[in-house]
Amino acid sequence: MANQQSFLRSDSSAALGADVQWRTSTEKRSSKGFGRTLGRALSAFTWMLCVAAGAAVYMNVLSDDTDVRARADALARQHAGCGDKCVVKHMQGQRSVLEYRADYAIDGIGDVRVTCRRAAIVVGQHACHPENVN
Repeated sequence: MANQQSFLRSDSSAALGADVQWRTSTEKRSSKGFGRTLGRALSAFTWMLCVAAGAAVYMNVLSDDTDVRARADALARQHAGCGDKCVVKHMQGQRSVLEYRADYAIDGIGDVRVTCRRAAIVVGQHACHPENVN
């Protein structure tokens, strides 16, 4: 009880909380409001970035890539110049968030690399480009 009394004013006529200033709704907010708003905006942006990254991982790495592989295989055979008669000795594919890359070792022709990327990271068709690898 002695500790509680030490917090009270010695002036008995002053009411508790008389020195508290209350802000009315028409008064401007302090700069803390701007910081709070900036923090919320930054938090929302971070969450949207995380959702976009998750969508990119799902669309480019985890989803079914049968169409892209078939297109890359046909393009590698066409680039080698032997079409359906090509004998592929080895094929290695790599998927990442940004691209799909397939390396083909074609018997009698050499190595061909096909790189496929989307126009936008998450949406759109893959655009594939072949190149010779030596």
